[in-house]
Amino acid sequence: MTWKAGAYPESRERPAVNPPTAVPRYGRLDGPTAPTTLGDSDATVFTFSGRPDKIILSARAFPALVTLTDRLNRETSVILVPTDATVPVEIARERIVARNAIAGSNSVLGVVGLWGSSDEPSSQREA
Repeated sequence: MTWKAGAYPESRERPAVNPPTAVPRYGRLDGPTAPTTLGDSDATVFTFSGRPDKIILSARAFPALVTLTDRLNRETSVILVPTDATVPVEIARERIVARNAIAGSNSVLGVVGLWGSSDEPSSQREA
C-alpha cells in the first residue's frame, strides 16, 4: 500500500456486524374482558391498575376518538383509531376515554395494556 501526502488509504471491505438489540417482552396484560361500544360523548372505557408500558387500541365498525389521560383526568394525547385498525401506543397512561369519531355511529373499541418485563442479567436477583 502506498501513501500519498494528504490522501486517504485504499478502501477495504469490512464484514457487517449487527449490534445486539433488546427485544421487548410483555409479561403482564390488562384490559376489559370484551370490546366496548362507544357513544357520542366522552366516557371512560377502562382504567388500568397502573401505567402500562404499551397500549394497543383497535376499533371495529366505525372509527373511534381515544383520549389517554392520567388518574387526575389530565389529557395527554388524542388518537384517532381508524376502522378495522390496530394502533399500538407507546405512552404510559392509566385511563382510556373514548367516543365515536363520527356522530351517530356505533364504534366498538378494544383496549389492551401491556407491562414489559426486564430480562437483563443485572435486573435478576440471585436466590
